[in-house]
Amino acid sequence: MISRNPYYRYQEVDLSWVPQTCWVYESQTFSVPAEQLNCPLHLRLKHVDSVATIALNGVILGQAENSHASHDFVVPTGTLASTTNTLTLTFSPVLTHVQQASAAYPYPVPHTINYNVWAEPSHRNFVRKAGSDFGWDWGPAFINIG
Repeated sequence: MISRNPYYRYQEVDLSWVPQTCWVYESQTFSVPAEQLNCPLHLRLKHVDSVATIALNGVILGQAENSHASHDFVVPTGTLASTTNTLTLTFSPVLTHVQQASAAYPYPVPHTINYNVWAEPSHRNFVRKAGSDFGWDWGPAFINIG
């Protein structure tokens, strides 16, 4: 938990490590009735903010790369257990993702590089998330995940 006020003085810069770090969200374990273990199951995540790998009991179901859309995943038969199940979302560092996507893109994209180093990180158009998370002329850059 980050307990410092990011709006105070230069703490926006001091906390810039947050979006440059891999984060793992893991559910509390949950159980499933035995009669549903062999049923076709789908997992819908309505809002995953940023780039994440979704796994259920260690089985990767897929990727989420669009904060503005829901994500549907097919749960393979045999993935769930009747007693203990764990859902894990592993979030990649957003800045690393956008830098890699920009480098892999074959054409230059105008207005993607911000020379005002941290205030507005570059290449934000290579990820589908709220543009204001990358800062604005009137506000700080808090590139959140979750």
